[in-house]
Amino acid sequence: MPTLDSPRAHAGFTPNTAARATTLVSELAALFRTAIRAAVPDVPSEPVLVQTNNPKYGDYQLNNAMRIFASLRGKVTPGRALDEE
Repeated sequence: MPTLDSPRAHAGFTPNTAARATTLVSELAALFRTAIRAAVPDVPSEPVLVQTNNPKYGDYQLNNAMRIFASLRGKVTPGRALDEE
């Protein structure tokens, strides 16, 4: 799976579009960083953004769910999480 550090080579991909993609990726990372910290403040996690393999699922995906789940295992149960709200 291509990472965002090495953009895919495809028709129409120019240095100008690479610069726009980098800006978009930075914006997405900032938004996801804020969302992750708001949702699970006790779990240090930087956004792991990658390009999707299938265009029908969009351009980028966030691959943090399993890492966050592993960090929370045994600490929070669904019932306890609801009681805290």
